[in-house]
Amino acid sequence: MARLRVALRSPTPPEEPPFIQTPDFSIDLAKHLVALSDGTPVHLTATEWQIVEVLARNPGKLITQRFVREEVWHIREERTNHLRVFMVAV
Repeated sequence: MARLRVALRSPTPPEEPPFIQTPDFSIDLAKHLVALSDGTPVHLTATEWQIVEVLARNPGKLITQRFVREEVWHIREERTNHLRVFMVAV
């Protein structure tokens, strides 16, 4: 239901490329793969992939914690640490 509500209030996004290349890494959205620039695969959990996918599909946009929580965990609570557990400053 949450995804349906988000889809209804969001305009249809333009087709994004299924492959994103940066100097440091690449993301293949169609195959659900992330690799470093030297070709080393990055192993992600299902939840980590969902977070990466939400961010990759919204380039140049300000993505709120609430939006990520709704997309990944389908929760609307403001006082959760779900996202903080996965987002670590390096």
